[in-house]
Amino acid sequence: MKIISYLLSLCGIIFIVQQVYAVAGENQEHGNPVTSFSKIAEDGTAMNFEIDGNTVIANTLGVKTRYRDIDIHESNGFRLESYYQSFLKGALLKKEDLNRETLIATLSHPTIGNVAVGHNALGANDNGIELRQRDKKDTYLFVVDYDGDGLMDHLSYTVLDSSGSPVKIVDDYGMDGQADYKHDIKTGETSVFYQGKWHTAKRGEQELIISGKPTSINSILREIKKNNRK
Repeated sequence: MKIISYLLSLCGIIFIVQQVYAVAGENQEHGNPVTSFSKIAEDGTAMNFEIDGNTVIANTLGVKTRYRDIDIHESNGFRLESYYQSFLKGALLKKEDLNRETLIATLSHPTIGNVAVGHNALGANDNGIELRQRDKKDTYLFVVDYDGDGLMDHLSYTVLDSSGSPVKIVDDYGMDGQADYKHDIKTGETSVFYQGKWHTAKRGEQELIISGKPTSINSILREIKKNNRK
C-alpha cells in the first residue's frame, strides 16, 4: 500500500507507533512489577506479550517491539505514560529502524483526544508531537522537528469524514502554508506540489513525469523535505 510505504520512509517510527502500541501500567521500575496493559491494534488483531520485569516484548502485525522503563502516573483524570520503545524485527521496517530506541510520552484522558511526544525516532535528535483521536486509532495531525533545533520542520494532518474515518493525508514541509503532498485514501491518488505546480499519480504508481522524465515520488519528497527545513 503506497501510503504505508511513504509514511515509513518519511517518518519511520512515527507511523508504526500509530498502529503498533503497547504499554504496561500500574508499575514502578526497580521495585513494582508490571501488572496491566493498554494497547492499540486494528480490530481483531491479536497481540502477544512477554514480560520481564519492566520490559515488555509485544508481537503484532508482523512487528516485534520492545518497551522498557515503563512509567505511568495518573492525576485528576489524566494518564501520563512514558517508556522507551525499539523495534526488533518487522517486514516493513528498514534496518536502520531496528534496535534504535525512541523515548515516548503520551497524555490521555477519557473524554478528550490523546497527545504523544516522541524523541529520537529518526536517530537525529528529532522530536515529534502527535494528536490522536480519543480511541487512539486514528491521527489528526503530527508535527516534526527533524534536527532538534526547536523549530518544527513538517506538519502532517489527516482529513476525516463525518464518521471520523480518515479520507486524505496532507503534508506541509517547512510549515509555510503550502501543502506539498496529498494522498487520497479512497481513490489512491497521490499529488505532490513540485516546481510550482501539482503533479498527480494514480493508485499504485510510484513515479511522476517531471520535465518529460519519470521521477520517483520518494526522491521528490526527499528534495522538498531538504529544501524546506528551517
